[in-house]
Amino acid sequence: MVTRYADVRALLADPRVSVDVAEPGDDVLSRLAVEQYRTGAMTRGEIATMGQLLLVAGHDTTANMIALGTSVLLAHPEQLAAIRDGGDPALVAGAVEELLRYLSITHTEARRVAREDLVVGGQVIRRGRRSPPFRRPSPTGERLRSPQEGTRPIPYCSTGSASRRA
Repeated sequence: MVTRYADVRALLADPRVSVDVAEPGDDVLSRLAVEQYRTGAMTRGEIATMGQLLLVAGHDTTANMIALGTSVLLAHPEQLAAIRDGGDPALVAGAVEELLRYLSITHTEARRVAREDLVVGGQVIRRGRRSPPFRRPSPTGERLRSPQEGTRPIPYCSTGSASRRA
C-alpha cells in the first residue's frame, strides 16, 4: 500500500510503470497520459506531480469536509434531524452548500490576480493587482443557517467557482 505522497510520485515516475496510451482508462491520470504525455506536452515526472496534487486535493479535502461537516451536524442535532427526516433531497443539497460556506477546509492561502479591471463591493481592483488571501468563506462567529433558511445567494463560494456556477 502506498503510504506517502513521495511513494505515489516515485511509482508514477518509474519508467517500468506502463503509461498505456493505446487503451487508457476513464480516469484523470489516464487522460493526462493520452493528452499530455503522448504528445510530449508533459513528462512522466510532471504527470506524477499532477497525480500527487490530485491525491492531496481530492482525498484530503473530501475527507476533511466529511469529518468537519459531520462534527458540525452533530453539534446542531436539530438541523441534522431536519435534514435526515425531512424527506426532501433539496434539504441535503442545501445542507452541503451551507457546510461548504460555513467551513473552510483549505490549508493554503491562494492569492488571486485580477485579469481585468473590476469592481468588488464598491472597490476598484485594477488589472494585474493581487487580492488578499481569502481563507474563511464565512466570518468567524457567523452561525450555521438552518435547512429551512436556505443558503447564501452565492453558492460555491468556498470552492472558488461561484462565478462559473452561480
